[in-house]
Amino acid sequence: MKQNSMRNWLGRCAIFGWALLSGFFLFVSSPQAAPVPSRVFVQCVVMQGNGYNWASTLGWLSGQVEIAAARASAWEAAHPGSRAGIDLRCATGSSSGGPAAAVLDALLENPTLVDRNDDWLTPEEAQGVSRALMFLALSTNFDGEYRRLVGTGIGAWLGLFDRSSNALGGRYWRGVSTASVNAAIFGDWVRAARVYDPAWHDALMDEAGPLPLYAERPAQLGQSGEDPAAARMEALANAARGQVDKALQQAPATDVPVGPGICATALAVTGRPKPPFSYADLRLIAICDPETFTTLSSNTHLGEWLGSSTQMQERLVLASTRSWRNILNITLREPELMTPLTGKLRVAPIGLDAIAVPAGADSSVAAGPLVMMGGFADPRLQAWISAAMLSGKLDALERRGVEGDGRLAVFGRTEDRDDPTETFAQRTIVKYFDSLEMPFHEEGTLPFYYDWQDEVCPVAEDLARRSHVDFYRMDWNLPGGAGAIAGHGQTLAAKGYNLGKIQTPRDKYPELPSRIWRTFAFDPIDTQAYLPTPPPGGMPCLPLSSGGQD
Repeated sequence: MKQNSMRNWLGRCAIFGWALLSGFFLFVSSPQAAPVPSRVFVQCVVMQGNGYNWASTLGWLSGQVEIAAARASAWEAAHPGSRAGIDLRCATGSSSGGPAAAVLDALLENPTLVDRNDDWLTPEEAQGVSRALMFLALSTNFDGEYRRLVGTGIGAWLGLFDRSSNALGGRYWRGVSTASVNAAIFGDWVRAARVYDPAWHDALMDEAGPLPLYAERPAQLGQSGEDPAAARMEALANAARGQVDKALQQAPATDVPVGPGICATALAVTGRPKPPFSYADLRLIAICDPETFTTLSSNTHLGEWLGSSTQMQERLVLASTRSWRNILNITLREPELMTPLTGKLRVAPIGLDAIAVPAGADSSVAAGPLVMMGGFADPRLQAWISAAMLSGKLDALERRGVEGDGRLAVFGRTEDRDDPTETFAQRTIVKYFDSLEMPFHEEGTLPFYYDWQDEVCPVAEDLARRSHVDFYRMDWNLPGGAGAIAGHGQTLAAKGYNLGKIQTPRDKYPELPSRIWRTFAFDPIDTQAYLPTPPPGGMPCLPLSSGGQD
């Protein structure tokens, strides 16, 4: 009994002490226009899709932006009189990772958070973006969305909805939901990010209190669902959702333009195929804004990497659009989850603005018909895009005489290659591209797909010679179903945020203050194996060199 009392007392101290000391939710006003920085920290991210478990993605992204802000702030402290800038416009996502990238894009266009006349964020502005991401992560639990999904899902399964999206008219799969409804649901949070105001946080604190933060990993404190902090987290989630709902009543339901440096991906099969598809026809479509599309098309680093690859040079296609609504309609499509999207890339219902093969690639441009397989692309496939953007940004800084400090962070799910049924991507590749289907066999398609994934390893090794490269993996499938539907958004947000504390190699970032490593969000099931210690090198790759600069 005394031990429990002591633990509760320590927990309360940790909750209130670290909430204050960490500065995680302190309001910082936007600075005046600043001169060109002496060093720019380019923070690039890659985000695998995880459906309505995407609170984990937003929580993880919040932690990555916090790391960038802390690194820049530490550098300024070590170099009095010099300014550090931060570039966050370097993100690639697929499926629900696409909406996560769109949320980041929207926050970077939000004048209450950043000075849009400045090319780079200050550490204080980046910290404000980090807080906004955590706020939105906490708000992702469903309210009336589930009823919308169920209602349209019946019609989707019966083939009553989205008929116009299947321009080829083939029978590919029955969807259990419509892409338009899912795009609208995710799009609500993109709209919320555009109108987010730091005052929302103040109202959240007044209504539910500070975010429970601890100096040690929750598993070491013996937290549980009965902990008082569990009720606090639920109250925060409810209050954050209420604020988002209130704001959306005022926010216009218009499309959001795609900003520079933010991309999404989708897999597609060329031609007029019928399942099982030919693996040789599988393509990765990377969709960005027109400016990024143009720079990637001639990116010399991407061209060199593609020239040394076996599969990626035959599969990568670049595309552009100015519409996030268009991107979400494409990247959210996945077999048996959404209704099919088929046709030509530059013609409705797909309707992209431009397509191209990057320099160094030998892929046939998908000008003809194709079937969109959606955004289940592994983060290793997407990492090519963010890695190319990062290298190009560092080159541009060097030409301007500005020091660049690059970092690529890759977020994905744990994977067991001995079990071809473990992940959605593995099951899809086996079912739709492998005529022998399950179980896994030596001559099937999965080994070739794994080889394609692993082609990023030499890319990461080359990038690590001048930048930091970090891989992160977690299992976001909690009991009870998707987090937003089951009401677990706050737990997934905490897990995503804590993942950065657990899996970031501390020896690579000695400049970071100790509070970064000693600020954990409350997680009642941290003792379970959702956040594993990754193998050396990540997902998997050979151990990477340190990269970065002093």
